Amino acid sequence: MMIMMVYLNKIWRRENLVTFDQAEAIVIPEPELLFRDSHPSVDPKTGISLYGPYSVAKNSIKIGIIGDKTTIEQTMKLLSKIESKVEGSTKNPMWTPNFPGFSLNTQFNCKIIKKKEWQQLITINEIDELKNIKVTEKRIAKGVEMFITKLSNLAEREEVPDIVICAPSNKLMELCTSDKDYRIRGARTMYRSKHKIARGNRDHQLFEYLQEEQIEKLQQEFINESADNFHNLLKAQAMKFSLLTQIIRPDTLDLIFSDERKPNQKGLQDHATFAWNLAVALLYKSGGRLWCPKSLDPNTCFVGISFFKVKEWYGGGMQSSLAQVF
Repeated sequence: MMIMMVYLNKIWRRENLVTFDQAEAIVIPEPELLFRDSHPSVDPKTGISLYGPYSVAKNSIKIGIIGDKTTIEQTMKLLSKIESKVEGSTKNPMWTPNFPGFSLNTQFNCKIIKKKEWQQLITINEIDELKNIKVTEKRIAKGVEMFITKLSNLAEREEVPDIVICAPSNKLMELCTSDKDYRIRGARTMYRSKHKIARGNRDHQLFEYLQEEQIEKLQQEFINESADNFHNLLKAQAMKFSLLTQIIRPDTLDLIFSDERKPNQKGLQDHATFAWNLAVALLYKSGGRLWCPKSLDPNTCFVGISFFKVKEWYGGGMQSSLAQVF
């Protein structure tokens, strides 16, 4: 994708708006990225497909799963699915390239290991207990507590998984969704950008540079502001473990495996794109580096900052987020 930069001949003022005939547009070439053995490419998916990730920390990733019977089965199928090639959309092949497969026999050079003992089942009876909790925040906290208990069980095993996929059921998510979630779903919250430090793929490593009281204060603040949001509260509580987590919503799993799914069904990426995103997340969280910018000067850090206006029915206001930090 080309990046367009517009240079305005006049400064924007309310009383003197700049028109198109006063603007000049130039095209800045895509910067090159480096992949395995320093092979260059301007496109991440093309580079990985041709050469493989820049570096892989390990040649296998051990995956644990927490969920009910249905979501555990769906997640197992999903992990098996991305081990093989996933065809991209034929409508826009340049935008949705094929996923090559996540295994030792592909350029990813890494395999997924799944074991029964790394699965933790949340029973129907456990979920039914939430019905008796009338206060939404307390119901969410109880639902998160179920996952934290299961995470604790996995963390105490002699052989622990590298990443745990948390796959809540539809019923649990219905009981653990507040009115505020419905109002802001689809938009990023101010809280996310404010606490970006606590949302990285390897959040717990950041705490190594803080004093203990600072860590406790930050975690408590994070938890307090997350109390009405299941996803954020689960991420916050999970920081106490060395286990990394990946959350997959039940509606995503249902749409992926639905026989009635239409190719352009709203709210779901094509299967190849979803496979790309999941594989990249798993590899990065396991310590791998997908790519490296070419000719990056030593002792230099580039930080991308995204600004966006939230629609009025989502609360309005200007929000920001960090992206692509090198």
